[in-house]
Amino acid sequence: MQAELLEFAGYPVPVRASLDASLRPSVASLLKGWSISPASDSSAVPQLEILADEAHRLTVRGPWVGPDYSLADPVDAACAFIAEVLKVQANESSDSLCVHAAGVVLGGRAVVFPAGFRAGKSILTAVLASRGERIIADDATLISPDTGVAVGPGISPRLRLPVPDTLRAVTRSFIDTRMELAGGRYGYLTLPDGRLLANGERVPIGAFVHIERQAEGGATLAALPKEKALQTLIWQNFARRIPAGRILAALSGLVRSRPTLVLRYADVETAADLLQRHFTDWPAETESLATLDPWQEDAIAVADGRRWRRGPNLVEKQFEGGHFVADEENGRIFHLNATAAVIWHLLSAGDETNDVAALLLDAFPETDALRIEDDVGVLAQSFREKGLLVPA
Repeated sequence: MQAELLEFAGYPVPVRASLDASLRPSVASLLKGWSISPASDSSAVPQLEILADEAHRLTVRGPWVGPDYSLADPVDAACAFIAEVLKVQANESSDSLCVHAAGVVLGGRAVVFPAGFRAGKSILTAVLASRGERIIADDATLISPDTGVAVGPGISPRLRLPVPDTLRAVTRSFIDTRMELAGGRYGYLTLPDGRLLANGERVPIGAFVHIERQAEGGATLAALPKEKALQTLIWQNFARRIPAGRILAALSGLVRSRPTLVLRYADVETAADLLQRHFTDWPAETESLATLDPWQEDAIAVADGRRWRRGPNLVEKQFEGGHFVADEENGRIFHLNATAAVIWHLLSAGDETNDVAALLLDAFPETDALRIEDDVGVLAQSFREKGLLVPA
């Protein structure tokens, strides 16, 4: 098969890819609002390649792919191409976050559903699409952290097959008539015009909703602690080029200023009913990010004779009872519970391990002293391994 170096121009950054000719029609049909053209420099190094061998197996490789892998199903290969394009964009963009999350426009604002694999994002998205709601994404949503908007990646929603047989007849009919690309494991829906946000189209973020599927029971929406919501967003963020401190600042600002909820449900249709009722109306104005406290970097504690000091290039933020520390050098973000945060601050201020253990023993006299000493020692070593502490 012939492979040509193409440029896939889309928000937030274009991607150069060599794509086997057999895959071009299906991939093009899945990208809405993208521009696809031959690369202006045919000798440029591709950021992604999917090429076929003589046995028609398709091999995926590229600098952001990790180990090369091969696929036999062309729909799986198209799916891999979409996933790897998003990975390239997430790693090469300097101003946009790519979050493992679905997004749906409800009542004129984006409701973002951050969740991991097989959490039910895609089927929930498809049900809402069948009811006329506009879809931002079913699996990976782009967020502009400085403006507080969700941005459509312009990718048709994908469903894992087979489709659940518990769907209402009208939903099942919508899915059956709109599934125009299907393989052994996945099927892609082609939505009616305007039902899917095109690449780069923006909607203000209204709320974050965590998804928890249950074996039985009705659908409920409850408040989700903002600390938990922020943790989930950080875990589901694919971006690597944006400094960790900026990610922490932007996401904490968004989470603080938006409702954070948890949706628990057993039946996806009932869950969609509840979401549509709940998000009919919004407050007149969401708190501006500009009014929020910016992140602040504490001074690094350094003094002669101390056993420990705070690691360099760290940004810390207390948030709704939780504590987050971002390492600007390697891009990692850590969450510390209340006890760990206290121990870290004491150690980074110069207290020795046995002094910290003595303080904790005073606070928790019923706890075995040796266990406290061991726990503090283990925690101090963990902080050192993560770069949160360095020897003074």
